Amino acid sequence: MNLDLAGKTALITGASKGIGAAIAKRIAAEGCNIVAVSRTKADLDKLRQEVEASGGVHVTPVVLDVSQSGSADSLARDFSKIDTSF
Repeated sequence: MNLDLAGKTALITGASKGIGAAIAKRIAAEGCNIVAVSRTKADLDKLRQEVEASGGVHVTPVVLDVSQSGSADSLARDFSKIDTSF
């Protein structure tokens, strides 16, 4: 499947496990770089290793609890260049 994601960057919350990890891996397979957000650094590191081992994309791990006040604002501020044209 070609989703025209090559070279773009997506921010995925809940990215270290379950559906979030599956989404991260799938769009990375399309050539999309990932900003992976989760509360658990070890899980993010594992995701990063798995995805980057496939080659061609970069994973930026962000340890953050998005349920905390202001966390969404900090993500928006720190990653303002995320592609929104999906």
